[in-house]
Amino acid sequence: MPLPLRIASMFLEIQVFDVRYIVSKIICKLLRNKKKFLIKSYFQM
Repeated sequence: MPLPLRIASMFLEIQVFDVRYIVSKIICKLLRNKKKFLIKSYFQM
């Protein structure tokens, strides 16, 4: 495998990992906000 291809595939793997990491962070944030919202509305009832 030539070096440029190896570097490119490594970069792509890093990018894919990055996207997955960002998506999971966003989902965690949304879930946390939803929890906060549910707790708030629960206490306001």
